[in-house]
Amino acid sequence: MESMAKKIIIGILLIPLGVVLIPVLMWVFLITFFIRTYIRLRLRMAWPKARYILFTYTDSESWSPYIEQNILPKIESYAQIINRTNEQDWKTEHKLERKAVEVWSSINVNPLAIVFEPGKKVKVIPFYEAFRDLKHGKQEQINSKCQELFQCLPSYP
Repeated sequence: MESMAKKIIIGILLIPLGVVLIPVLMWVFLITFFIRTYIRLRLRMAWPKARYILFTYTDSESWSPYIEQNILPKIESYAQIINRTNEQDWKTEHKLERKAVEVWSSINVNPLAIVFEPGKKVKVIPFYEAFRDLKHGKQEQINSKCQELFQCLPSYP
């Protein structure tokens, strides 16, 4: 009997919470959807037609040489490549790209690829942990991340 009373009380408390919370969550999801759609459309209009990848990195000895030798030559025709070493340039010259990184990425945002293939869901490929592993001699994750990025290229087998 006591258990039934607890369930009723919990139900009575959760109903008003649900009535308030569900519309708020719906608005959050709608606003997020519209912000992402707006940024994606603005990028498509701002970039040349063949570009659909945003790749950001910095001049770090942990990854810069690897990126410049192994990744950039393969993606440069399809990517907006931004070296974020000069933070002031990043903030003033690449406002839209910076906003895209803020909207689609997590805390470890460097190096990062965001793929905006037309008609497909946005794909975020973070490289930070892969380079951390590579620094310790583990190459599996960097190979996997590069493979994931290169598979988004039209000329990749």
